[in-house]
Amino acid sequence: MKIFAHRGASAYAPENTLESFALAAKMGPDGIELDVQRTRDGELVVCHDETIDRTSDGHGWLKDYTLEELRALHFNKTHPEYKDARIPTLREVYELMRPTGLLINVELKTGIFTYDGIEEQAAYLTREMKMERTGPLCRCGSPLRGPADRGCGIRKKCCPRGCAAPGDLSPDGARVR
Repeated sequence: MKIFAHRGASAYAPENTLESFALAAKMGPDGIELDVQRTRDGELVVCHDETIDRTSDGHGWLKDYTLEELRALHFNKTHPEYKDARIPTLREVYELMRPTGLLINVELKTGIFTYDGIEEQAAYLTREMKMERTGPLCRCGSPLRGPADRGCGIRKKCCPRGCAAPGDLSPDGARVR
């Protein structure tokens, strides 16, 4: 069994922030779990909810904000002692976590908004940053099926809804099933 820090060390720092992931890494889990949404200008950011009301000092749908607009907000509502907590991009989390060697379970949040192409975008970034061995990449909250190896050299679990995993895409982003 593997232990994952859900949204980082979310009991001790603002969830899905760099502060939370850095603290989690010090606590010794096997990996971290995080959630990805897409901004109005197409950036992949790490945030669980489709709205920003619960975790930040802003209001409304995350998808209606640009990255620059989101960066002006404080994502510390659950832990106000972290005065400078901001919303990170998926790239920034990968950069922070790469040296730790921890697994990263990426959940692409598409329950309310589908964010066309988010699977390919996230899988491309995962490969570009050589993070394929970090763990599963799932589009939905569906229970994952048993382990599979599609010849890409990474072990992952397959989503029953057919979500993309880093090894499922060719360099141009096309599916290679």
